[in-house]
Amino acid sequence: MNHVRQIGPFAIAEVLGEGTGTVLYRAVRVNSSRPPQEVCLRIARNPADLTTAAAIAEEYEILRAMDNPRLPKAYGHYHTDCAVGMSYYPGASLSDALQARQDGLASLDVSTAIDITIEVAHALRHAHSIVGRAGGRIVHGHLGPQRIRMTPKGEIVVVGFGSTPKGRHWAYTAPEVARGAHPTIASDQWAVGAILIELILGERLYTGSPNPEEAGKTGDVGSWVQQVSTLYPELEQVLTQLLAPNPNDRFIHEHNLLKALLAAGRKIGGTVNRRLLVAQVLAHSDKLSKVRPQRAPVVPTFTKEAAMEDRPPPLKVMPVVVEEEPSLPGIDMPIGSATELDSSPAPMNISIGEDHQDNTDPIVGRQAEAHPTIASIEKPHIAPANPEHELSLKLDPTAPPAPNPTPSFLPSEIAGMILGGIFLLLGLSYVFWIL
Repeated sequence: MNHVRQIGPFAIAEVLGEGTGTVLYRAVRVNSSRPPQEVCLRIARNPADLTTAAAIAEEYEILRAMDNPRLPKAYGHYHTDCAVGMSYYPGASLSDALQARQDGLASLDVSTAIDITIEVAHALRHAHSIVGRAGGRIVHGHLGPQRIRMTPKGEIVVVGFGSTPKGRHWAYTAPEVARGAHPTIASDQWAVGAILIELILGERLYTGSPNPEEAGKTGDVGSWVQQVSTLYPELEQVLTQLLAPNPNDRFIHEHNLLKALLAAGRKIGGTVNRRLLVAQVLAHSDKLSKVRPQRAPVVPTFTKEAAMEDRPPPLKVMPVVVEEEPSLPGIDMPIGSATELDSSPAPMNISIGEDHQDNTDPIVGRQAEAHPTIASIEKPHIAPANPEHELSLKLDPTAPPAPNPTPSFLPSEIAGMILGGIFLLLGLSYVFWIL
């Protein structure tokens, strides 16, 4: 592998991970003070590899179209070096936070869990409003806690759009996708429901199930929904709809999903503090468990119905060998890339605008390598041979407008400012009265 010293205005600082066909770097800007000073660069090992070059070009176009503070920003597509530059985020992943809570090192209450889920739903709604050249809307396709980043300020960023997934965990995979269908907006909703369940109960769907493969294909999650509903009846309706086995029974309009989550959060109440959660995770990063249970993989194939809808033909199933599951990102484990990673370590507080792969439970692997776009576009197309192709992404005029970003102030900060203003007015009134 040729070690790249500089790509465009950015100099390579360190390797974050390696994958099949690509290498992931952290890079810093040289000879300039303009932002961003740090970016993530995903670079093809072989710039002459037309398939990888086309995938990188398409990822750049998708990220460039999704201009939203809850999504990574594309900073450049470097054709000669076959590289894409994107946002670099310090902080931790939601997977780290879940592990910290399980180890008793962090607290995560239901109000913060709902608030994080609302931020993720906002990000997905914006992405789903964008359509590509093939006419299908952009979907994530492999969303999980590992691909939800939390900055030290408590901001939530969903990464992994446009990248090639190594695999999917059963818990976050909609039953129709587990049976071989292509990811859709509805399957992204399933992942949102699965993440909310895990945030509240502290365990993934199908944990302890005697046959997770069969449960994953049928969407048998009634017992987990019932557990949450017993604790918080306000969440029963939204979880039942998010985790409906039939994708047609999930939310048709995503603003209704946001309304349902907001209404449940108001009824439950509580104080939201994402900053405290991130601070606890980062403070105890060296104490998090390094080994997590191994789980068996499953490799579903595409259905005939999917192939007839202008989608890639069924793929030959390749055996997948799963070794002992690696540790969390930042704890003797590489931060994930768009392809399979090796064991290169990376510090925990390193976060990038790339696909932070959850290397624990791949469900599909070979499919994604053969078709780089299947996890990003609802109706995929075979990437053209020209690595410099353009996608003509545009906003769907019929889609509801994307919501404005939520204020960066936390409720406690807003209350403090209000009280401060009141005391200031009282002080001024007293001074004028004395005079």
